[in-house]
Amino acid sequence: MNINFMTLHVGDLAASEKFYTEVLGLKELRRFNAGPTTEILFLVGENGFELELVASSDAEPVKASGVSMGIYVESMATVLAHLEACGVKIEHEPMTVGNGSQLLFVKDPDGFEVEFVAEPANK
Repeated sequence: MNINFMTLHVGDLAASEKFYTEVLGLKELRRFNAGPTTEILFLVGENGFELELVASSDAEPVKASGVSMGIYVESMATVLAHLEACGVKIEHEPMTVGNGSQLLFVKDPDGFEVEFVAEPANK
């Protein structure tokens, strides 16, 4: 069994698209309307994992509570410099945890948490 995609309901599709494409490097896979008030955008990462962004003009405000996305990276310093250059607010500065991994946290335009993980070189 494979997990192939994740769905996020977003308040502003354009802002979310900009964050996930320009900041995180995902690419548009497909886009369509699902009724008169709902637009769906699928983005895909280098590894084939898909992110479905759903925006509905008549939906309740988005609540980002309890949702987190993890991204493995090779260099935390490179990621930090890229995020700062993109103007992304760093929620938690890079920290090293017990196994030697480095973690860094940001939030997307709707407040969904994005965690970057750089594993130790000797893993």
